[in-house]
Amino acid sequence: MDKRDTKNLISAIDLLIDKSGELVNKHGVDSKPGSISSKELSSFQRPLSLKTAYSQGHTFVEVAGDQLMAFSRTLKEPIQTIAPFTCGRSVLESCSLAVWLLNNEIDSNERVKRSLAFRFEGMTQQKKLAVSSRTKNGLDDIEIQTDKIIQTAKDLGYQVFCNRKNKITGVATRMPSITELIKNILNKEFDYRLLSAVAHAHHFALAQTSFAKYSDSEDEEIFLYEKSLTPVFILYLCQLTSEVFTNAVRNLTKLHGTFDPEYEFLFKETKDIMDIFYNKLNQI
Repeated sequence: MDKRDTKNLISAIDLLIDKSGELVNKHGVDSKPGSISSKELSSFQRPLSLKTAYSQGHTFVEVAGDQLMAFSRTLKEPIQTIAPFTCGRSVLESCSLAVWLLNNEIDSNERVKRSLAFRFEGMTQQKKLAVSSRTKNGLDDIEIQTDKIIQTAKDLGYQVFCNRKNKITGVATRMPSITELIKNILNKEFDYRLLSAVAHAHHFALAQTSFAKYSDSEDEEIFLYEKSLTPVFILYLCQLTSEVFTNAVRNLTKLHGTFDPEYEFLFKETKDIMDIFYNKLNQI
């Protein structure tokens, strides 16, 4: 693979982002008659909770698309060697949450449980943020909103989780860690751990992904490195991010009945381009 190949790969990522956005604008994400979401809304006891879950899921897809754009820019001249991994990691995180919440195989009850669990976790993180600030502003409002989430869970007959001190630690269902989500929802645990190791600047990962040894030192225990991103890792990251992003968009649009053959054509075209360069690398 040469610079032209890399440029073509990134063009495929850019096309996936731009065309997905165009298709979402064209077909919308409002619930269509006969869709999974329309059936859920017509039968669930509290439709507002479902609409909140749909909104959360759509936001996750938007975040993933934004991170995918940032990822693409890191691979344009001058190419960065570390940032592509950290941006790719963020794409994995957002897509795992999107597929977890917008999953077409779960029922409305489970969807709302997951939504409430994530909302409660969000309030917990917001409280920690407020406590860490100098002014500690907003703590009262955070408590009020947290209580509303707890009450909604109770009204729907969902479980409230408490620790040994009887402090509420969660509602509706256990909120999985992001690593668990990526492992169980996307089946990308290895990839996430690799990208996380780079993001956390672990030497064992950086030395294999983002740097290359360029000369030996007179001292046998000293190695000299320069920043380098090989074609293998460029292709790997493009394949990984495009795969999980299309998964998230597919779940979003199929949930609402707005999935169109144009989406499938775009997703197949993206995968075909990745496969062409994969085969080209294997022939070297």
